[in-house]
Amino acid sequence: MAFNLGDILVKWVLPLVETKGKEALYDLLQKLHDTDVKSYTQLVTGVYPLIDVQLEDYAKKTKTTIDDDVVDDLKSTIEKSAKANSVILPNLDDD
Repeated sequence: MAFNLGDILVKWVLPLVETKGKEALYDLLQKLHDTDVKSYTQLVTGVYPLIDVQLEDYAKKTKTTIDDDVVDDLKSTIEKSAKANSVILPNLDDD
């Protein structure tokens, strides 16, 4: 059985990058909310449908799972932020 060093590194490093990326995105969204609620609301309600429908569908069609994980992280972080700030996100694909 051959080992692919790239695959091994991705499996070790990706969880750390995802965790830090989710924290950074959440913090960024919260700072925006704290300084400009209107812009925050426009951003999360405008970007979320693109991620929830288009990016999620695209990621499901690729051969790798890395993009699925990234899209899931983006989506869950925006959902967490919106919930914390009482913003209702559009649900265009009922998931």
